[in-house]
Amino acid sequence: MSLQDLMKYRDSGELSDVTIVVEGEELKLHKFPLYIKSDYFKEVAAESGKDQVELEEFPGGAACFKVIADFCYNKKIDISLENVAQLRCGAEYLKMAGDNNLIDLTERYLDDIIRSAQMSRSLSPIVDLISRTACLGPAAEEAKIAERCFAAVMDVWTKPGRVDALVVDRLLRLPLDWFERLAKSCGSEGERQLRPLAELATRYLHRQQQQNEPKEPTGEVLDRVIGSLPEPTPLAEVISGDWIRLALLASEQYSCQCRPRLLQLAGNMLHRFRQEELKQMPSPVLCDIVSSTAAAMGGDAGASGEAQVLSGVIDNHLLDLARAGSLTAEEFAKLAASVPADYRASHDTLYEAAETLLTAGESIPDDQQKAVVEAVDLSRCEVSTLQRALDKGAFPAKVVCQAAIDLAQRQQSLQVDGKFARREDFKPTFSSSPSRRYGRNVASPSYDGIGAGYSSYREPIYGSKFDSDFDASSGLRYSALGGYSDTAAYPDTDRGARLDFQYSGASGGRYSSRKW
Repeated sequence: MSLQDLMKYRDSGELSDVTIVVEGEELKLHKFPLYIKSDYFKEVAAESGKDQVELEEFPGGAACFKVIADFCYNKKIDISLENVAQLRCGAEYLKMAGDNNLIDLTERYLDDIIRSAQMSRSLSPIVDLISRTACLGPAAEEAKIAERCFAAVMDVWTKPGRVDALVVDRLLRLPLDWFERLAKSCGSEGERQLRPLAELATRYLHRQQQQNEPKEPTGEVLDRVIGSLPEPTPLAEVISGDWIRLALLASEQYSCQCRPRLLQLAGNMLHRFRQEELKQMPSPVLCDIVSSTAAAMGGDAGASGEAQVLSGVIDNHLLDLARAGSLTAEEFAKLAASVPADYRASHDTLYEAAETLLTAGESIPDDQQKAVVEAVDLSRCEVSTLQRALDKGAFPAKVVCQAAIDLAQRQQSLQVDGKFARREDFKPTFSSSPSRRYGRNVASPSYDGIGAGYSSYREPIYGSKFDSDFDASSGLRYSALGGYSDTAAYPDTDRGARLDFQYSGASGGRYSSRKW
């Protein structure tokens, strides 16, 4: 039978000895030309010898199969960008391998398209191939068209120049499973592909969220997209505080498996959040971010710069909220406690936030006031902050004075070169002067809310004891290196001297008490 006869019988269907059914449409064909080109039809004939073969879920449907049938009959076919993916997948389905067979021809055509697109930096034909391949079923997986296209997309994207917005929009319309494949294929060529992937992933998630009727549940989309990204993907470089806030809220609502990764991501970029972005972050979510970040830092992170940056962000955030009048005592206590105690180099900003909250004029239950006060360690504040605390009366005087004692005791036991501070650095001196008698009785201060004032404070000085009643307005004096003193009512003394207590610390600080 001549080539011309084969073509004639293909058109007429005469002498047909096999019927091929595709999508319900019957095609009267001949076994011989099909067997020559397709191993699939050879296998079917060997197994059953059937005269009718149904091709289920054939890539491209009946229209694509008709073109392939023409090829089997040696009719000339046109391979183009519009049909090459379908023909390649159909050839894979029918096992049409071999030189100059359909797999070989379509592979060469695909190579030409991809190579030309890479040289011209035009993503449009590659994205078109991806879009057309996405609906072609299992044969597309076996043909591995998508993986070659994905590699070409990222290769073009990472080169200098702008990427066409329309092309990006088409990538954002990919089915979720295909976007996962795109993401998982990245990184094999190095980290240069990860930045554009991060940009694409955030935009893909945003688009999915904006859909009125998303095809997949929000939680599933978030989990699958975030889970498909290689670990080093620099999401923090391309997302905003608002994006991570919405992602965290969704991950909590839908119990997403990616939530720990999102919390870690938020912690890494917390110092970059604008004030308004932090204010919009719910306090429970912010607590989760801080706790997750602290856990990732480990137990010995207290002295690190990262730990102090983390505590600084939270303390300044609390102060901003307190000044804006949008902070509750309960939120303050929880957020302040979310930062490990040893992360704060000082508590000055935290105290200011607490003072602003407690003196705002709002009614705060006693137990919540107590929680606010207990969140602040005044002994880790500057001298001016302690004086302010005493003057303002936001904290009970007993708490302030106890902080001064703790500060004094801690600083007096500082070691220099592994030894206690030198004797000459700690110099109590006496100078002759007429004795002074203080017969004034100072009333103990009283405070509303938590903690009343206290009196009859007892502290040994050089082996002697004296009683004093503290006045909140009397002015407690202390320094970070030298301890404290106070103006108090002393009993009569016949020492005939005044005590000038001085301490010069290793760092050069100097303290002098009030002179009596």
